[in-house]
Amino acid sequence: MAKLFTLVIAVAAVFAAASAEDVKPNCSPVNLQDSTAIKGFNGLIQTIRSFPSLLQSRIPDPLSVTNKTLDMVKFNPYGSLNLEVTPTIQSLAVTGLSSVAIEDIKPNTPNTLSAGINFGKEVSAKATLRLLVAETNRKWYTICWTNLFKPIDCPPLFIEVDMELGIVAPKFHTDVQFDMLECTENPEKTCNKFDLGVEVLTPATGLPATADKVAIGVQHFVKRIKAVVVNGVSFEFDSVSAIGFHFHSSGAFVTEMGQKLFSFTKNEINKKAGFYNFIVNNFHKHVTTLANQLITERLAPQFGATCRN
Repeated sequence: MAKLFTLVIAVAAVFAAASAEDVKPNCSPVNLQDSTAIKGFNGLIQTIRSFPSLLQSRIPDPLSVTNKTLDMVKFNPYGSLNLEVTPTIQSLAVTGLSSVAIEDIKPNTPNTLSAGINFGKEVSAKATLRLLVAETNRKWYTICWTNLFKPIDCPPLFIEVDMELGIVAPKFHTDVQFDMLECTENPEKTCNKFDLGVEVLTPATGLPATADKVAIGVQHFVKRIKAVVVNGVSFEFDSVSAIGFHFHSSGAFVTEMGQKLFSFTKNEINKKAGFYNFIVNNFHKHVTTLANQLITERLAPQFGATCRN
């Protein structure tokens, strides 16, 4: 009897799997260079612009981030002193993100695109950073600046610093790998080809789209996303309105490194020369790393990786 019961379950499972396969649509990657896909993308963006509250409701303001380690930065305050500084964000609060505006996208390859993100107001950030400072390429007989009492091992030094920053009208230009799925054309018509443009967001009556209709379009859009990876970020701004640093500890090395790492003023940065280039280049790298961490943690769980509406 038990064997018969097991056989019945097995047969039922086979038929269930076969039935599921019959109704499951065949998906294929969206080609971002296809004119229909671009029309769909930018049609969605243009429609969202008509409903700013919809986008603002999906963007946390303030944005809070904790315990995120960023990329190492090589730093040479003196010719013979080579340091590697690895920052960890212990806490970060960013305000002003609700003024975001998204530009139309431009395809680069079948699965990469460029997009611009602008903020019309000042964006402010308050953070506590923990910096791991390590000496590299050091001769054993030279001074260990990170720990004068352990010249042989020369362990790294940890520095905690509070930071405050205000930026007026920042603009980000991103290069993104964007993997999305659409239905392969099939006689069963289990779903339609990529159609997130005006056709989805505007009712057949020709009446203007409503916020509810746009929200449904966004949900369909997110369901079709398979993966998003930020390959690079460039950054520009009108001016720096505020900047400040406070170290939690004191000491000769901490004071010296603080003066070297954070000696710049907002006036020096606003000249957009000299140390500005060092700051902006490293900012690009850190923002790229942080963006991918946040995508993995907060956005990717919502991706459907399917082409079914």
